[in-house]
Amino acid sequence: MTIFDAELSAIGDAEYQPIAQTEQSVVLRLGDKWLALDDWANGWIVTAVDMGAPVSREAAYASPGGDGTVDNTARVGGRNVILAVSLVGSNPQALLDMLAPYLAQRARPTLEVATVLGEARRSLLVRHTGDMDVKWERPGLLDVTIGFRSVGTPYWQGPKKVATAWPDEATPGRAFPFTFPLSFPSAAGIGAALIKTTGTVDTTWVARIFGPITAPELILAATGERVVFKTTLTVGAGDYLTVDSGNRTALLNGLVGSPRYTHLNFPATDWFRLAPGDQSIRLFGTGTNTSTQAEITWKDAFL
Repeated sequence: MTIFDAELSAIGDAEYQPIAQTEQSVVLRLGDKWLALDDWANGWIVTAVDMGAPVSREAAYASPGGDGTVDNTARVGGRNVILAVSLVGSNPQALLDMLAPYLAQRARPTLEVATVLGEARRSLLVRHTGDMDVKWERPGLLDVTIGFRSVGTPYWQGPKKVATAWPDEATPGRAFPFTFPLSFPSAAGIGAALIKTTGTVDTTWVARIFGPITAPELILAATGERVVFKTTLTVGAGDYLTVDSGNRTALLNGLVGSPRYTHLNFPATDWFRLAPGDQSIRLFGTGTNTSTQAEITWKDAFL
């Protein structure tokens, strides 16, 4: 028996006890379930991850007035990811069976990969393409290759980040003579949401605008691009409006059955994205108080 055979035997005799997600470089996650794919002590050995690249969604046509093409390509489609794993031990078939819930066609698992040890994993929502190759070489060893396709965004994403914006408030100048008692606008909880994106491509965002506020408006300060609602929309105290820039939806309290999309000012709305770098989002509206704020969440996106 070689040293390697002895190691495989020891792995096969061990009871499967996955270690903490934070210690793993490659993880599949589905709801509250997760599976570590690089857990050597329990027979999982990731041999390769082909992280793929988004497929160009070409928009080009022959130039009608001469040679060449008119090319308006600006977007991409999905990306393919190929995962190669070796399953080793006394019962690799049992390990293979553990993958089944993540490979169902209706399942939308998240694949998480850390290319640098110790750094946060980047995630991609995927669907199993149905392509899988299982190679048996000898008892105690299965080499498995699995194909996945991105669902939704084709970009790898970092952990969720949060920033908060409070309503812009007009600050009056000082008038003489003073009238007592003096009154000043509140000094706390006012200002734009400061967004720091460290990704490499533009990313979408989700805002929860907490009432009271009428005709809420979110403005990307650097460009003036905005999402604007009409004066017909009022978010009451204790309620919030969820604005999703990726799906272009507006839901009261985040409920699918309570859309507020018809209150959107379509001509004035840009559905902007967050570019890599530092930027800020401002919140405007009327009828606000100290409880009014917009919680902006996003994930950095990477090519």
